[in-house]
Amino acid sequence: MSRYFNTIRTAVSLVNHYTGEKPFVFYLKNYFSLNKKHGSRDRKLISELCYNFFRVGHCFKSIDENNMATAFFMCRATGHPVLAELYPHLNERVHGTMDEKAKLVNINLQKIFPFQPLLSSHLDAKGFTNSLLKQPNFFLRCRPDYYQIVQQKLKAQQIEYTVLNEECICLPNKTKSNDVIFLNKEAVVQDFSSQQVFNIGLNLLQQMQPYSKLKVWDCCAASGGKSILLYDILQGQIEITASDIRPSILKNLQTRFYQAGVKSYHTFTADLTKHSDKQPSYDIIILDAPCSGSGTWSRTPEQLYYFKESTLAQYTQKQLQIAVHAAAQLQEEGLFFYITCSVFKSENEAIVNAIEQQTALKCIEYKYLPGWSLGADTLFTSVFQKK
Repeated sequence: MSRYFNTIRTAVSLVNHYTGEKPFVFYLKNYFSLNKKHGSRDRKLISELCYNFFRVGHCFKSIDENNMATAFFMCRATGHPVLAELYPHLNERVHGTMDEKAKLVNINLQKIFPFQPLLSSHLDAKGFTNSLLKQPNFFLRCRPDYYQIVQQKLKAQQIEYTVLNEECICLPNKTKSNDVIFLNKEAVVQDFSSQQVFNIGLNLLQQMQPYSKLKVWDCCAASGGKSILLYDILQGQIEITASDIRPSILKNLQTRFYQAGVKSYHTFTADLTKHSDKQPSYDIIILDAPCSGSGTWSRTPEQLYYFKESTLAQYTQKQLQIAVHAAAQLQEEGLFFYITCSVFKSENEAIVNAIEQQTALKCIEYKYLPGWSLGADTLFTSVFQKK
Protein backbone atom coordinates (compact mmCIF):
# COMPACT_ATOMS: atom_id res chain seq x y z
CA MET A 1 0.00 0.00 0.00
CA SER A 2 1.29 3.45 -0.91
CA ARG A 3 2.55 5.58 1.95
CA TYR A 4 0.60 8.43 0.39
CA PHE A 5 -2.65 6.56 1.01
CA ASN A 6 -1.75 6.40 4.69
CA THR A 7 -1.02 10.12 4.63
CA ILE A 8 -4.43 10.84 3.12
CA ARG A 9 -6.03 8.55 5.68
CA THR A 10 -4.32 10.53 8.47
CA ALA A 11 -5.70 13.78 7.03
CA VAL A 12 -9.19 12.27 6.84
CA SER A 13 -8.99 11.23 10.48
CA LEU A 14 -7.82 14.68 11.57
CA VAL A 15 -10.63 16.49 9.76
CA ASN A 16 -13.20 14.00 11.05
CA HIS A 17 -12.18 14.59 14.67
CA TYR A 18 -11.80 18.37 14.40
CA THR A 19 -14.79 20.30 15.73
CA GLY A 20 -13.92 23.86 14.67
CA GLU A 21 -13.83 25.18 18.23
CA LYS A 22 -10.27 26.49 17.96
CA PRO A 23 -8.05 27.47 15.02
CA PHE A 24 -7.01 24.41 13.06
CA VAL A 25 -3.35 25.45 13.21
CA PHE A 26 -3.35 24.83 16.99
CA TYR A 27 -5.20 21.54 16.57
CA LEU A 28 -2.56 20.39 14.06
CA LYS A 29 0.30 21.58 16.22
CA ASN A 30 -1.01 19.57 19.15
CA TYR A 31 -1.44 16.46 16.99
CA PHE A 32 2.09 16.66 15.58
CA SER A 33 3.59 17.22 19.04
CA LEU A 34 1.94 13.98 20.17
CA ASN A 35 2.86 12.06 17.01
CA LYS A 36 6.57 12.43 16.35
CA LYS A 37 6.52 9.79 13.58
CA HIS A 38 5.67 12.41 10.96
CA GLY A 39 8.66 14.06 9.34
CA SER A 40 8.64 17.63 8.05
CA ARG A 41 7.49 16.61 4.55
CA ASP A 42 4.64 14.52 5.94
CA ARG A 43 3.57 17.34 8.25
CA LYS A 44 3.50 19.78 5.36
CA LEU A 45 1.52 17.39 3.16
CA ILE A 46 -0.97 16.46 5.87
CA SER A 47 -1.55 20.16 6.59
CA GLU A 48 -2.09 20.95 2.92
CA LEU A 49 -4.52 18.05 2.50
CA CYS A 50 -6.59 19.16 5.49
CA TYR A 51 -6.71 22.83 4.60
CA ASN A 52 -7.61 22.08 1.00
CA PHE A 53 -10.45 19.87 2.14
CA PHE A 54 -11.86 22.76 4.18
CA ARG A 55 -11.69 24.95 1.06
CA VAL A 56 -13.85 22.57 -0.96
CA GLY A 57 -15.62 20.77 1.87
CA HIS A 58 -19.11 22.19 1.26
CA CYS A 59 -19.15 20.29 -2.05
CA PHE A 60 -18.97 16.91 -0.34
CA LYS A 61 -21.42 14.84 1.66
CA SER A 62 -18.70 12.92 3.51
CA ILE A 63 -15.10 13.16 4.67
CA ASP A 64 -13.27 10.29 2.99
CA GLU A 65 -10.08 9.54 1.07
CA ASN A 66 -11.49 10.18 -2.42
CA ASN A 67 -13.01 13.52 -1.44
CA MET A 68 -9.78 14.49 0.32
CA ALA A 69 -7.84 13.79 -2.90
CA THR A 70 -10.44 15.61 -5.01
CA ALA A 71 -10.12 18.73 -2.86
CA PHE A 72 -6.32 18.46 -3.12
CA PHE A 73 -6.63 18.33 -6.91
CA MET A 74 -8.97 21.32 -7.06
CA CYS A 75 -6.64 23.52 -5.02
CA ARG A 76 -3.37 22.70 -6.75
CA ALA A 77 -2.00 24.48 -9.81
CA THR A 78 0.88 22.03 -10.31
CA GLY A 79 1.23 18.26 -10.18
CA HIS A 80 2.11 16.37 -7.02
CA PRO A 81 3.43 12.84 -6.27
CA VAL A 82 0.25 12.07 -4.30
CA LEU A 83 -1.86 12.60 -7.39
CA ALA A 84 0.70 11.08 -9.76
CA GLU A 85 0.80 7.83 -7.77
CA LEU A 86 -2.80 7.44 -6.62
CA TYR A 87 -4.83 9.55 -9.07
CA PRO A 88 -2.73 9.92 -12.26
CA HIS A 89 -5.76 10.95 -14.36
CA LEU A 90 -6.18 13.97 -12.06
CA ASN A 91 -2.49 14.80 -11.99
CA GLU A 92 -2.52 15.06 -15.79
CA ARG A 93 -5.30 17.67 -15.65
CA VAL A 94 -4.14 19.70 -12.66
CA HIS A 95 -3.20 22.69 -14.85
CA GLY A 96 -6.76 23.16 -16.13
CA THR A 97 -9.07 26.05 -15.32
CA MET A 98 -11.32 25.88 -12.28
CA ASP A 99 -14.32 25.22 -14.52
CA GLU A 100 -12.52 22.41 -16.36
CA LYS A 101 -11.34 20.77 -13.15
CA ALA A 102 -14.76 21.06 -11.53
CA LYS A 103 -16.39 19.39 -14.53
CA LEU A 104 -13.85 16.57 -14.44
CA VAL A 105 -14.56 15.68 -10.80
CA ASN A 106 -18.26 16.60 -10.94
CA ILE A 107 -18.13 19.50 -8.48
CA ASN A 108 -20.50 22.45 -8.42
CA LEU A 109 -18.23 25.45 -7.84
CA GLN A 110 -21.07 27.49 -6.36
CA LYS A 111 -21.21 25.09 -3.43
CA ILE A 112 -17.67 26.05 -2.40
CA PHE A 113 -19.15 29.28 -1.02
CA PRO A 114 -22.77 28.42 -0.20
CA PHE A 115 -23.49 31.88 1.21
CA GLN A 116 -23.70 33.77 -2.09
CA PRO A 117 -27.16 35.25 -1.33
CA LEU A 118 -25.49 37.09 1.58
CA LEU A 119 -22.60 38.39 -0.53
CA SER A 120 -22.48 42.11 -1.27
CA SER A 121 -23.53 43.01 -4.82
CA HIS A 122 -20.35 45.11 -5.02
CA LEU A 123 -18.26 41.92 -5.17
CA ASP A 124 -17.79 39.40 -7.97
CA ALA A 125 -19.11 36.08 -6.66
CA LYS A 126 -17.04 33.90 -8.99
CA GLY A 127 -13.82 35.80 -8.35
CA PHE A 128 -14.27 35.62 -4.61
CA THR A 129 -15.24 31.93 -4.68
CA ASN A 130 -12.20 30.98 -6.74
CA SER A 131 -9.97 32.91 -4.35
CA LEU A 132 -11.04 30.61 -1.51
CA LEU A 133 -9.15 27.77 -3.20
CA LYS A 134 -5.79 29.51 -2.95
CA GLN A 135 -3.43 30.18 -0.07
CA PRO A 136 -3.00 33.98 0.13
CA ASN A 137 0.31 35.78 -0.07
CA PHE A 138 2.31 37.38 2.72
CA PHE A 139 2.68 41.16 2.81
CA LEU A 140 4.95 43.68 4.47
CA ARG A 141 4.24 47.38 4.84
CA CYS A 142 7.52 49.24 4.97
CA ARG A 143 7.63 51.96 7.62
CA PRO A 144 8.67 55.51 6.62
CA ASP A 145 12.36 55.75 5.63
CA TYR A 146 12.84 51.95 5.71
CA TYR A 147 11.67 51.00 2.21
CA GLN A 148 15.17 50.68 0.72
CA ILE A 149 16.60 49.05 3.84
CA VAL A 150 13.94 46.32 3.84
CA GLN A 151 14.58 45.54 0.17
CA GLN A 152 18.33 45.40 0.73
CA LYS A 153 17.89 42.92 3.57
CA LEU A 154 15.56 40.71 1.54
CA LYS A 155 17.99 40.71 -1.39
CA ALA A 156 20.90 39.87 0.90
CA GLN A 157 19.03 36.76 2.07
CA GLN A 158 18.02 35.92 -1.53
CA ILE A 159 14.33 36.07 -0.63
CA GLU A 160 12.05 36.47 -3.63
CA TYR A 161 9.62 39.36 -3.39
CA THR A 162 7.41 41.62 -5.49
CA VAL A 163 7.09 45.37 -4.98
CA LEU A 164 3.43 46.41 -5.17
CA ASN A 165 3.91 50.09 -4.35
CA GLU A 166 6.35 52.35 -2.52
CA GLU A 167 5.31 50.83 0.81
CA CYS A 168 4.05 47.30 0.16
CA ILE A 169 6.13 44.20 -0.56
CA CYS A 170 4.57 40.83 -1.40
CA LEU A 171 6.36 37.62 -0.41
CA PRO A 172 5.58 33.90 -0.57
CA ASN A 173 3.35 32.70 2.23
CA LYS A 174 5.13 31.57 5.41
CA THR A 175 8.23 33.66 4.69
CA LYS A 176 10.07 34.07 7.99
CA SER A 177 10.55 37.83 7.80
CA ASN A 178 11.39 38.22 11.49
CA ASP A 179 14.70 36.48 10.81
CA VAL A 180 15.60 39.16 8.27
CA ILE A 181 14.19 42.52 9.38
CA PHE A 182 13.23 44.30 12.58
CA LEU A 183 9.48 43.76 12.56
CA ASN A 184 7.31 46.75 13.49
CA LYS A 185 10.34 49.05 13.44
CA GLU A 186 11.33 48.61 9.79
CA ALA A 187 8.20 46.96 8.44
CA VAL A 188 4.85 45.70 9.66
CA VAL A 189 3.27 42.40 8.68
CA GLN A 190 -0.01 43.66 7.22
CA ASP A 191 -2.24 42.36 4.45
CA PHE A 192 -2.26 44.50 1.31
CA SER A 193 -5.97 45.34 1.59
CA SER A 194 -5.55 46.25 5.24
CA GLN A 195 -2.90 48.76 4.21
CA GLN A 196 -5.47 50.60 2.05
CA VAL A 197 -8.30 51.11 4.56
CA PHE A 198 -7.61 54.82 5.24
CA ASN A 199 -7.19 55.77 1.57
CA ILE A 200 -10.88 56.70 1.20
CA GLY A 201 -10.52 59.31 3.94
CA LEU A 202 -7.02 60.43 3.05
CA ASN A 203 -7.99 63.91 1.82
CA LEU A 204 -10.03 64.53 4.96
CA LEU A 205 -7.21 63.27 7.15
CA GLN A 206 -4.70 65.53 5.42
CA GLN A 207 -7.01 68.53 5.88
CA MET A 208 -6.93 68.09 9.65
CA GLN A 209 -4.14 70.53 10.49
CA PRO A 210 -3.94 70.41 14.27
CA TYR A 211 -2.33 72.93 16.60
CA SER A 212 -1.64 69.91 18.78
CA LYS A 213 -1.63 66.18 18.16
CA LEU A 214 -4.90 64.67 16.96
CA LYS A 215 -6.62 62.45 19.47
CA VAL A 216 -7.29 59.01 17.98
CA TRP A 217 -9.25 56.17 19.53
CA ASP A 218 -8.73 52.68 18.09
CA CYS A 219 -11.66 51.16 19.92
CA CYS A 220 -11.31 47.48 18.91
CA ALA A 221 -7.58 47.73 18.52
CA ALA A 222 -6.48 44.07 18.69
CA SER A 223 -2.69 44.16 18.22
CA GLY A 224 -2.68 47.73 16.87
CA GLY A 225 -1.94 47.35 13.16
CA LYS A 226 -4.41 50.04 12.07
CA SER A 227 -3.12 52.44 14.73
CA ILE A 228 0.46 52.08 13.52
CA LEU A 229 -0.72 52.59 9.94
CA LEU A 230 -2.51 55.83 10.84
CA TYR A 231 0.48 56.91 12.93
CA ASP A 232 2.65 56.65 9.82
CA ILE A 233 0.10 58.34 7.53
CA LEU A 234 -0.13 61.34 9.89
CA GLN A 235 3.62 61.38 10.52
CA GLY A 236 3.30 60.61 14.19
CA GLN A 237 1.15 63.66 14.96
CA ILE A 238 -1.45 61.71 16.92
CA GLU A 239 -2.12 60.62 20.48
CA ILE A 240 -3.51 57.09 20.44
CA THR A 241 -6.02 55.60 22.83
CA ALA A 242 -6.35 51.87 22.20
CA SER A 243 -8.99 49.65 23.74
CA ASP A 244 -10.08 46.05 23.40
CA ILE A 245 -12.21 43.63 25.37
CA ARG A 246 -9.22 41.25 25.65
CA PRO A 247 -6.48 42.32 28.11
CA SER A 248 -4.00 39.79 26.69
CA ILE A 249 -4.10 41.24 23.20
CA LEU A 250 -3.48 44.74 24.55
CA LYS A 251 -0.20 43.42 25.94
CA ASN A 252 0.71 42.38 22.40
CA LEU A 253 -0.22 45.87 21.24
CA GLN A 254 2.05 47.46 23.81
CA THR A 255 4.94 45.29 22.62
CA ARG A 256 4.30 46.26 19.00
CA PHE A 257 4.01 49.96 19.85
CA TYR A 258 7.34 49.80 21.67
CA GLN A 259 8.99 48.15 18.66
CA ALA A 260 7.35 50.66 16.31
CA GLY A 261 8.47 53.66 18.35
CA VAL A 262 4.92 54.76 19.19
CA LYS A 263 5.21 56.49 22.56
CA SER A 264 2.22 58.81 22.88
CA TYR A 265 -0.58 56.38 23.74
CA HIS A 266 -2.55 54.72 26.49
CA THR A 267 -4.70 51.60 26.63
CA PHE A 268 -7.73 50.36 28.51
CA THR A 269 -9.96 47.30 28.52
CA ALA A 270 -13.57 47.90 27.50
CA ASP A 271 -16.74 46.12 26.47
CA LEU A 272 -18.14 48.60 23.97
CA THR A 273 -21.43 46.80 23.59
CA LYS A 274 -22.27 48.62 26.82
CA HIS A 275 -23.07 52.33 27.02
CA SER A 276 -20.53 54.81 28.39
CA ASP A 277 -21.16 58.29 29.81
CA LYS A 278 -17.80 59.66 28.62
CA GLN A 279 -17.86 63.05 26.90
CA PRO A 280 -16.87 63.43 23.23
CA SER A 281 -13.12 63.83 23.11
CA TYR A 282 -11.67 62.19 19.97
CA ASP A 283 -10.83 63.68 16.58
CA ILE A 284 -10.64 60.29 14.88
CA ILE A 285 -12.18 56.96 15.85
CA ILE A 286 -11.22 53.65 14.24
CA LEU A 287 -13.68 50.79 14.57
CA ASP A 288 -12.17 47.64 13.06
CA ALA A 289 -15.27 45.72 14.03
CA PRO A 290 -15.52 42.10 15.16
CA CYS A 291 -17.08 40.23 12.25
CA SER A 292 -17.50 36.92 10.45
CA GLY A 293 -14.02 37.27 8.96
CA SER A 294 -15.39 35.99 5.65
CA GLY A 295 -13.01 38.17 3.65
CA THR A 296 -10.08 36.26 5.18
CA TRP A 297 -11.42 32.71 4.83
CA SER A 298 -8.79 31.84 2.22
CA ARG A 299 -6.29 32.14 5.11
CA THR A 300 -8.45 30.19 7.56
CA PRO A 301 -10.62 27.88 5.41
CA GLU A 302 -11.78 25.91 8.44
CA GLN A 303 -13.89 28.97 9.29
CA LEU A 304 -15.55 28.74 5.87
CA TYR A 305 -16.30 25.07 6.49
CA TYR A 306 -17.78 25.56 9.96
CA PHE A 307 -19.54 28.91 9.48
CA LYS A 308 -23.24 28.98 10.34
CA GLU A 309 -25.44 31.66 8.79
CA SER A 310 -27.33 31.90 12.06
CA THR A 311 -24.30 33.53 13.73
CA LEU A 312 -24.48 36.60 11.48
CA ALA A 313 -27.19 38.22 13.58
CA GLN A 314 -24.91 38.05 16.62
CA TYR A 315 -22.16 39.87 14.71
CA THR A 316 -24.39 42.57 13.26
CA GLN A 317 -26.01 43.29 16.62
CA LYS A 318 -22.59 43.67 18.24
CA GLN A 319 -21.24 45.79 15.37
CA LEU A 320 -24.07 48.30 15.59
CA GLN A 321 -23.94 48.47 19.39
CA ILE A 322 -20.21 49.21 19.34
CA ALA A 323 -20.54 51.73 16.50
CA VAL A 324 -23.32 53.69 18.23
CA HIS A 325 -21.54 53.76 21.58
CA ALA A 326 -18.18 54.70 20.06
CA ALA A 327 -19.66 57.39 17.80
CA ALA A 328 -20.95 59.25 20.85
CA GLN A 329 -17.34 59.99 21.80
CA LEU A 330 -16.42 61.68 18.51
CA GLN A 331 -15.96 65.45 18.42
CA GLU A 332 -17.75 67.71 15.93
CA GLU A 333 -16.24 67.42 12.43
CA GLY A 334 -14.35 64.34 13.59
CA LEU A 335 -13.80 61.28 11.39
CA PHE A 336 -15.10 57.79 12.12
CA PHE A 337 -13.78 54.76 10.22
CA TYR A 338 -15.90 51.60 10.20
CA ILE A 339 -13.90 48.63 8.89
CA THR A 340 -14.53 44.90 8.58
CA CYS A 341 -12.90 41.90 6.94
CA SER A 342 -16.33 40.64 5.85
CA VAL A 343 -17.89 40.21 2.40
CA PHE A 344 -21.45 40.13 3.71
CA LYS A 345 -23.79 43.06 3.01
CA SER A 346 -25.45 42.75 6.42
CA GLU A 347 -22.12 43.46 8.17
CA ASN A 348 -21.18 46.33 5.89
CA GLU A 349 -23.64 48.42 3.83
CA ALA A 350 -26.47 47.58 6.20
CA ILE A 351 -24.43 48.71 9.21
CA VAL A 352 -23.42 51.91 7.41
CA ASN A 353 -27.10 52.73 6.89
CA ALA A 354 -27.93 51.91 10.51
CA ILE A 355 -25.08 54.08 11.81
CA GLU A 356 -26.43 57.04 9.83
CA GLN A 357 -29.92 56.44 11.20
CA GLN A 358 -28.91 56.03 14.84
CA THR A 359 -26.05 58.54 15.24
CA ALA A 360 -25.05 62.05 14.19
CA LEU A 361 -22.58 60.60 11.68
CA LYS A 362 -22.86 60.99 7.92
CA CYS A 363 -21.14 58.52 5.61
CA ILE A 364 -18.73 60.27 3.25
CA GLU A 365 -17.73 57.13 1.34
CA TYR A 366 -17.60 53.37 1.63
CA LYS A 367 -15.72 50.84 -0.44
CA TYR A 368 -14.84 47.17 -0.74
CA LEU A 369 -11.19 46.25 -1.17
CA PRO A 370 -11.23 42.96 -3.13
CA GLY A 371 -7.70 41.68 -2.79
CA TRP A 372 -7.89 38.31 -4.51
CA SER A 373 -6.09 39.36 -7.70
CA LEU A 374 -3.01 39.98 -5.53
CA GLY A 375 -3.54 37.06 -3.17
CA ALA A 376 -4.77 39.42 -0.45
CA ASP A 377 -7.82 39.57 1.80
CA THR A 378 -11.12 41.26 0.95
CA LEU A 379 -12.00 44.12 3.30
CA PHE A 380 -14.71 46.73 3.66
CA THR A 381 -13.93 50.28 4.72
CA SER A 382 -16.04 53.38 5.26
CA VAL A 383 -15.50 56.89 6.57
CA PHE A 384 -18.06 59.06 8.38
CA GLN A 385 -17.96 62.62 9.64
CA LYS A 386 -19.83 64.06 12.60
CA LYS A 387 -21.86 67.08 11.54
